[in-house]
Amino acid sequence: MKISAIFAFKNIRRYPLSSLGRSLLLFVLTFVVVLALMFSISIADSISDILNSRASGNTVVVSTDESELTNISKLSFIKEVAVYPSKIFSSGEIDIEDIGTFQISCNVIKARDINSLIPQTYVSEFNNISDDDLILAGRLPENDNEIIVDSKYIDSLQIYDYNQILGKKTSIYHRYFNDMVFDVSESTIVGVYSRSLLNITALNSIKDSACCFLLDGSLAYSGKLIAYCDLENISEAEVFLQKQYGATNVIRTTKTTIPFNELVNISSFIRNIMVLVCLVVCLVYTVVRIITVTNHLHEKEDFVSAIKAFGLKDKSLVFIFLFESLIISVIPFILSGVLSAVCTKGISRYVSILSGIGYGVKIRFLPFAIAFAIIFAINFFTIIVFVYSYKPAKNE
Repeated sequence: MKISAIFAFKNIRRYPLSSLGRSLLLFVLTFVVVLALMFSISIADSISDILNSRASGNTVVVSTDESELTNISKLSFIKEVAVYPSKIFSSGEIDIEDIGTFQISCNVIKARDINSLIPQTYVSEFNNISDDDLILAGRLPENDNEIIVDSKYIDSLQIYDYNQILGKKTSIYHRYFNDMVFDVSESTIVGVYSRSLLNITALNSIKDSACCFLLDGSLAYSGKLIAYCDLENISEAEVFLQKQYGATNVIRTTKTTIPFNELVNISSFIRNIMVLVCLVVCLVYTVVRIITVTNHLHEKEDFVSAIKAFGLKDKSLVFIFLFESLIISVIPFILSGVLSAVCTKGISRYVSILSGIGYGVKIRFLPFAIAFAIIFAINFFTIIVFVYSYKPAKNE
């Protein structure tokens, strides 16, 4: 093995132009393979991350006893389970203690606990799509009859110091003939939240009106639990829960605020193109390697004859050429890897501009490993075949 490495270094020094030409060829082919693999894997990962970051729209609603919440939450394909909240729409007036009475069209979301009122899935998706703090003033509801209101509506009242309304009692009501119907009665405002929360998938359909979140301990159990899942797990969750609780008691919803079909089509198209590119490049590289190995052996007939005379067998010759190939591959691999990472980021940015969808690129080691394995396998195969079938060297 040591002798093979020594002969490999000597060959590189003896034939510098040939070694340089092979390095340049290897750089070009490695760059194309690594770029194709890196871009396709990065885009696929990015699309998966985008869809999973919008998990609030991927839900399975189960009509069952509230006691089943713990059992469902233990399932590996479920992100989170909560009691299905109450949601009403009120078009009427809001009275804020010491501030005044104002017109309001408002969605009021109510739940008995904070996890059902604002699930962690909501918070995670909000953090993925917004740089704002969720609570701009005050805090989340913690006690019965505490409420938070959205910042945009408060801004529309020309109240820009949100602390003015914290701790104030508020009621939201509408008139039904001559009666006043209270949708929120004497609740305490404890926080003002960022309006960007309504941009998450689950709440996007109500973002055009004001929205309040009320913790209401007197609320009766809705009879339904809502489970949140990643997109790739929602079918498994639906099938399992239907078996457990009956098909008529399980409703699956998949909502997205981004063009889901477009994402899937883009991902599929890119994957097919990149697979085709890799196959073509590998085929070209195999043909080129057959030609270069053949020429290489003819060029080094004297060297091969000397190796034979020295008593070394074909196995040693294979190791010499493999070492030589590995040595001249180091710099091309490093350069092609760096250039591929830069190009992947640039292409992804361009695709983001064209599609209007922000793709986050993660540079991973996997494309390098796959490219190295492919090229090493091709080198190994061509060297083995031609060393053992090289007649002139054997005849001499």
